[in-house]
Amino acid sequence: MAKHLFPIAFLFLLPFLFPGIFLYEMDRLPGADLPEFHLPHQQFIHDNLTHGAIPFWNPYLYGGTPEFGNPEMAPLYPVHLIGHWLLGPEGMLRFKYLFHLGLLAAGAFLLFRLLRAPFLLALAGAVCLQWSGFPITKVVIPNVGDSAAWLPLMLFLNLRFARHPSLRRGFALALAGGIMLLLFFPQITLTLVLLLAITGAAGFVKVNPAPNLTAGQRLAARWLHRFLLPLAEGIFLLSLLRYPPETIRFPDPGWRNAFGGMGRAGLAALVAVLTLWAAWLVLIRLKVRIDWRRLSRWTIGFAGVWLLAGALAAPQLIITGELITRSNQRELAYTQDEDFFTGAQAYGSTRDFIQTSALASTKEPINNMALGPLPWLLIAAGILAGFHRRHRPFLLMVAGAALVFAIYMAAPGLFDLFRRLPFFAKFAGLSRYLAFLNFLMVTGAVLSASLWARSLSRLRPNAKSLRPLLTIFLAAALLLNALWLARHDARFWRRLQTSELASVPEKVIAMVRRHIAPGQRLLVDARGREDYVPLLMLPLAARVEGLGGYGPMRLATWDRWMNAHNESLSASHADYRAALFEPVPTPWTRAMRTRWFLFPPGNQPPDNRELNLIDTHGPWRLFEDNAPTPSAWPETDPDRAIPHPEILNGWKIEPAPPKGPASQIRQKLAY
Repeated sequence: MAKHLFPIAFLFLLPFLFPGIFLYEMDRLPGADLPEFHLPHQQFIHDNLTHGAIPFWNPYLYGGTPEFGNPEMAPLYPVHLIGHWLLGPEGMLRFKYLFHLGLLAAGAFLLFRLLRAPFLLALAGAVCLQWSGFPITKVVIPNVGDSAAWLPLMLFLNLRFARHPSLRRGFALALAGGIMLLLFFPQITLTLVLLLAITGAAGFVKVNPAPNLTAGQRLAARWLHRFLLPLAEGIFLLSLLRYPPETIRFPDPGWRNAFGGMGRAGLAALVAVLTLWAAWLVLIRLKVRIDWRRLSRWTIGFAGVWLLAGALAAPQLIITGELITRSNQRELAYTQDEDFFTGAQAYGSTRDFIQTSALASTKEPINNMALGPLPWLLIAAGILAGFHRRHRPFLLMVAGAALVFAIYMAAPGLFDLFRRLPFFAKFAGLSRYLAFLNFLMVTGAVLSASLWARSLSRLRPNAKSLRPLLTIFLAAALLLNALWLARHDARFWRRLQTSELASVPEKVIAMVRRHIAPGQRLLVDARGREDYVPLLMLPLAARVEGLGGYGPMRLATWDRWMNAHNESLSASHADYRAALFEPVPTPWTRAMRTRWFLFPPGNQPPDNRELNLIDTHGPWRLFEDNAPTPSAWPETDPDRAIPHPEILNGWKIEPAPPKGPASQIRQKLAY
């Protein structure tokens, strides 16, 4: 790594020039999630840490909820922790986005060099990946982009350790893994660990044709290998490159429409590819040899590495695990007919999280899977030359792609997704899971360019300059592709600069603070509004206690309480990320000490005589519930049985008796 310090430093600094010039020009954080969702949480964490307090408990959302174990905030992640100290919460959020772009490209460069790609191709490929659509548009979902940025570096460290296991290399992998686990975004992190296991173990497996093939078998296998398979795979790739004229609506849950978006030609090509692959394997009578001794030693070392990584991240993981086991996530219903659930998708149902919330509407007009045309062309060239069958790096990349597809893409509308990947199709939120595919495509393109330069140079053995010239030509082509991507990214950043941020006026916050007293809570009506995130985050931003909130994780009993309140009013809000209370005073809201109800412009208060209008700011209206708070509310003893008919029978603060250090801390700080 020492001999690559200059290109690594260049790739780390490049994002601070572009897109940093756009990011630091803006007088606010870009996008929606960063300023509306992440900044209030990070400001709360920053304020507590500044005053020497660890923010285990957040009293402002959901009537009180654990904060420190929330994996979306990752307070112990070093970039967050040091960034809070040096830059403050807003400066940290700006810096960490650019830092992770640098980490993504630097890790990719090191991996490409380890896979024997020439220096210029490795550098150009790293810039292409850095400026590709995924890391740019995922500025609005930082926990996804930050976790995915570790992928190339972790693969680099893992392959070094697998090739030459040593204590130094194992510790480097464990240290990087421990830091990554502190940023625990399970959809990315757990899949990456599986990918590391596959790519590491693949180095101890040798695959060769059987030596005693007949002449007819050799001839048939050669035709399949060199002509028929590349032709079928090329047709299949072309079928995936078709640009849909309009956004494709996802089908109803179920496998009956899974192949609908591919078309008859694409489906026929897929069947042909699978058939020809099977025929080729039968003809060559595949012989697999596994070096069990080295594989066993590596497996023990790999397990030890992740035990050490887990130990380094143990404080955060213990608190996060405690929160997940007591949160609403454990109670989400998953059924085979409606949802697709895997162990890597640690929270959220696919129907709600992917189909309904992500793909039902277009979130960005710029395709966040944009790679430009050259990676696709180079991948096609590699397939037609059969490089992915003859060279181990392609075998590893294919194995990784298969793993990603198996975990994240086995859902209704699979091939509808494929049709929307290339170029600038309007592809929405599911691409957060395609960070792996984006990286694998660029990796395959770099390796294909490297192998073509090597192969073409052998056509003229005496021309020593041919290979460097071919390398320079292909690297220049990749850099032109990167410039095209930069133009694409600039369009996205200009859009962010001109977009308006949905926020609550400061005078409205001041109005709420003027009336609310300590111990009272606020309920904000966010029903039917596109700006529901800042509305639900208002209590945390204003530092007043509130009902509701935004985010996928809260105590399980909170959802039971909210659903009981809504059901008593014949209402239901199924989005597991948003705690939407019907803005009607009931025994449930009164038991939670909710006295104030804020209605934004356009939302009407219920026809309820118990609500009195107290103050207004323009179309914003603040109402007060004058009914008394139930005296039986379990203020000091959360497990006290309450015979009061207005409170759910047997309701508890915790779903089970507290046990373990995280529960004890939470119980002490709650209320």
